[in-house]
Amino acid sequence: MKYTDAIELFNALGGDNCAVYKMAKQMVQDGKDVIELAIGEPYVPTPDYLIDAAVEALRSGRTGYAS
Repeated sequence: MKYTDAIELFNALGGDNCAVYKMAKQMVQDGKDVIELAIGEPYVPTPDYLIDAAVEALRSGRTGYAS
């Protein structure tokens, strides 16, 4: 699937573009076994070593987009 195809499918949900995400959350609350691949909301805290590395990179000037 191309990136544009994914965007078109997402936009086809209509006014509530988070409908699939909300449905998955409800299914989890209902006790169903769901692997959420929607918006990338982590369920564990970010480890300190990753936070430190990100801060160090930002302070050293790495504030642009990746190549």
